[in-house]
Amino acid sequence: MKRRLEVAGGTTQQDRMIHDKRVSLDRALIYSYQGANIRILDKMDNDSHIRCLINPDKLKMDYDDKILSVPFET
Repeated sequence: MKRRLEVAGGTTQQDRMIHDKRVSLDRALIYSYQGANIRILDKMDNDSHIRCLINPDKLKMDYDDKILSVPFET
């Protein structure tokens, strides 16, 4: 059973939840229509693109705010 839990992300429930969220983010970056490539302004070379999700902020209807979702490593 411990091997199955390790494959699923870890022995603790929090580790498995973090692993599942990362898997769903990675799949959404590939398949979601809200996925986009962004470029960091500090790096001027054209090869420094980061894949992200751009979602509207539904808490504030007054503004056109967006929420960026990117992997933790970036």
